Amino acid sequence: MLSPARHPSEPHIEAIGDVYPPSEDSYLALSMLKQLMEDAFRNRKGIHAIDLGTGTGILGINLALYSNVEYVILSDISESAVRNADLNARHNAAVLHTMPHIIRSDLFSNIAGRFDLITFNPPYLPESGEIAEKEIAIQVESGPGGNEAFRRFLKAAPGHLTPGGKIITVSSSFADPDEFHEIISASGLKIEKTEKLHLFFEDITAYLLSS
Repeated sequence: MLSPARHPSEPHIEAIGDVYPPSEDSYLALSMLKQLMEDAFRNRKGIHAIDLGTGTGILGINLALYSNVEYVILSDISESAVRNADLNARHNAAVLHTMPHIIRSDLFSNIAGRFDLITFNPPYLPESGEIAEKEIAIQVESGPGGNEAFRRFLKAAPGHLTPGGKIITVSSSFADPDEFHEIISASGLKIEKTEKLHLFFEDITAYLLSS
């Protein structure tokens, strides 16, 4: 018999058009998500979760596989991403334990309530002025230090966590690391765990944050 936090299948995720495709950062965050669900959250029941900046929906749809996840929101500011995530959720409906709710929102602007788990793979490249299409730029760039979306996110995120709630997020060596850690410190959250992936051109780190 499967434990409450396990699932028998893996979803099939596709990126459509200019939506950011699942990449090394996505899979690093997904690895941390799976570890959390099969360890600390293994016996936690009735989990409410939200995947902000969902893109294709890869993180939130994987969460929806688990039988102890009761409610999942997939949210993005991009209309294209919202459509893409909705399509992927519907294509994987047969293997999902719960169907995600799809919402267009700029971070928490259209989101109410508290969540046991918040995932956010933010844009983290410093603005270069070289990406002409806004729809693409907002998916990958975030202010001079690469941390503006994360700053806005973490200013609001603690107020949307349940007691014992967790956040999974990602950063890159292209972003200002000192600024990134200062944002975490100012939020009152603590870094519970990190997982790093070294690529030839950058280091990507997944973070598990808690109150």
